[in-house]
Amino acid sequence: MSPLSKLPCQYHVLPHTAPFHIPGFKNNYRVGNMTFSPGEMDTEEWFEIFTERVLASVGNAYLPICRLSDGEFTVLLGQQPWYMLGPVSKRLRHWVGYLYRKLFTRRFKAATWVGVSSGDYSHREIQEFRNRYTELLLQIAGKGMLAMHLSYGQFPFQEQFFPALKKWLDRNGLVLTYENYTPFYFVYALLTGPKRHALFQGRRVLLVNGADREKQQRIEQSLFREGVSSVDWCPISRDRSFYDQIDTTPWQNKVDLVLVGAGVGKPNILLQLQPLNVPVIDAGFVFEVWADPDRRWHRPVCVPDDEYIPALVKFLPPNMK
Repeated sequence: MSPLSKLPCQYHVLPHTAPFHIPGFKNNYRVGNMTFSPGEMDTEEWFEIFTERVLASVGNAYLPICRLSDGEFTVLLGQQPWYMLGPVSKRLRHWVGYLYRKLFTRRFKAATWVGVSSGDYSHREIQEFRNRYTELLLQIAGKGMLAMHLSYGQFPFQEQFFPALKKWLDRNGLVLTYENYTPFYFVYALLTGPKRHALFQGRRVLLVNGADREKQQRIEQSLFREGVSSVDWCPISRDRSFYDQIDTTPWQNKVDLVLVGAGVGKPNILLQLQPLNVPVIDAGFVFEVWADPDRRWHRPVCVPDDEYIPALVKFLPPNMK
């Protein structure tokens, strides 16, 4: 039985899938073992091509990379009923949650980490800017890559969005290719895995984030340990980045790489940084890893094989293994 046949046809975002393996991350937890793919290429080769493209752009070419998972899918597509497969108890629990959010909540609130907001918008605001959100994502796909969370496996996570996402792609005439789409976790792997040394060593880095000064200092220390030559900051709002405006003039010709932590409002930020003519990568949760390395154990693909400690994993809650 093919991997696609295990998903109902309306969940087939793309006609191909690939076993999900990333070099340097043999030991992973909570990651779907398959991912949708534009073709037959295996994910190890795909990751190498992705990495080479990013490295070739450092310091000399604009390359926006925007990660999209459940939070961004909710903003783009609205609440979706739970995936029709999986344990009955889990489906029932999520259906109750879905109906509650649909009927009684009036705001979208999400968090990257405890106390770290990734967005706070009223439902009315989201309805008003959803078309603009689509326009921004289409622009990013035309200039760089959408790092979509399209992996799936034994334990459902965000599959409920797949049917609506497929309709969104068709409606907007967006065909996902190796040029404009990459797996969500490739970004984490690049920023935390063995390839990070080539990315960071000697680079002038601009960080776009709403962190306070204490947190900024911890993040800076982590990046200097990775070998960056300088770190500068472009402050933005902590949970309303969709409305932020940025003047890039202070950093013209002064940075090699931009890393962004802007929550679900990120498409607005990524495109405004085009004048810097360097890669602009949505790093998201990796900012929290730089602020506190212990947090890397709480997301997949943040602990490379040479740092993986099996003894520690057994102490993690079941949903983090």
